[in-house]
Amino acid sequence: GSIVEKRPDLVDVTTVIPHLNGPSTEERAAAISVLQKLAGPIVNREIIVREGGAFLVKLIQLEQPANARPALMLLHQATGREDLTRYDVSTWNAVVTDSEVVE
Repeated sequence: GSIVEKRPDLVDVTTVIPHLNGPSTEERAAAISVLQKLAGPIVNREIIVREGGAFLVKLIQLEQPANARPALMLLHQATGREDLTRYDVSTWNAVVTDSEVVE
């Protein structure tokens, strides 16, 4: 297992978030995967929504399922808003702007 799986407390969420805006599908997918593993504590979910939410909303709008589906899963995980789909872009924008996170 990776350091993220063994000791997630040693990984700073803020260092991963910029990779959501990386140039390649692979880089963005890797960032989403790491953030999914770190999204347990509410403090991490708040950071993901506040600092990475806008990137994630952009990713759910992509035609590439390799980024859109995992980004939506991470938004659901981080916000608790599992009622929203990838087509609810205006609502997602409001959620991330307000940094809404359900405990």
